[in-house]
Amino acid sequence: FLDRHITEHQEATIFNKRSFFGILHVQEKDLGTTRHYRSLYHGRIKHGEQWLHESEMRQPTAYYGRRSGVALALNAHPARKNADPEDQAIKIGAIGLGIGTIAAYGRPGDFIRFYEIDPEVETTALDYFLYLDNSEAEIEVVIGDGRRVMQNELETDGSQRYDVIVLDAFSGDAIPIHLLTQESSDIYWRHLKEDGVLAMHISNLHVDLSDVIRQLAIHAGKEAIFIEDEGGPDKYDTGNDWVIITSNQAFLDDPDVRRLTDEWHHELKPIIWTDDFSNLFEMVEW
Repeated sequence: FLDRHITEHQEATIFNKRSFFGILHVQEKDLGTTRHYRSLYHGRIKHGEQWLHESEMRQPTAYYGRRSGVALALNAHPARKNADPEDQAIKIGAIGLGIGTIAAYGRPGDFIRFYEIDPEVETTALDYFLYLDNSEAEIEVVIGDGRRVMQNELETDGSQRYDVIVLDAFSGDAIPIHLLTQESSDIYWRHLKEDGVLAMHISNLHVDLSDVIRQLAIHAGKEAIFIEDEGGPDKYDTGNDWVIITSNQAFLDDPDVRRLTDEWHHELKPIIWTDDFSNLFEMVEW
């Protein structure tokens, strides 16, 4: 089984790159057909997929499909309901670039700043994928640890006043704990508008981050909701879990948000992480 798995990956891989942060693979399948697509892997973890036929390439896929939590955060933001199209634009900060899939949700007038720790990820996203180039939003990529860069921005330029911040750094085997502490949460909310929305991608094979994130919501005096997308029969969606934190009542009352909000899988556990204490074993799904 292992030999077959390795062979399949080798046959489909068109690019490999080792950086300080690990090994990136780009895989390509069904070249020359309407089902032509590429995927980015960091080790064995998929970090995005794009269908490259002209009719398909603007579709958000994988963990970022139309029923995902990030789709809700970006499409159901109350600004999108403004009568004047010029007032519908939003400002988005995103920690974790991947292949830039969420840029597919960008609209004219939007601004999206990606914070990406690995410069090779940006190069790969630009060289092998088209989400960044095709987005209707203004795109900026900042290289560096997202929390450190955000802290530096606060100290030099002040708040970015984002409408939405997306955290997408938790699907791999190594959890960046410093992005899940109370101190990091304080940084996010200093960069968000008062009615801002924080969307956190928590799909992971080994750990359940829902409790620590729900505790972050309590720490911030906000409400947390759970969006579980099981994927679907179409080719675009991979099952995914998101937690959205906000005090924006107009967002929480939106019919699409209410319809797609799921029940938590268990009662809240008292798992609180700070810069001085964290325990990843509390989160492991045994």
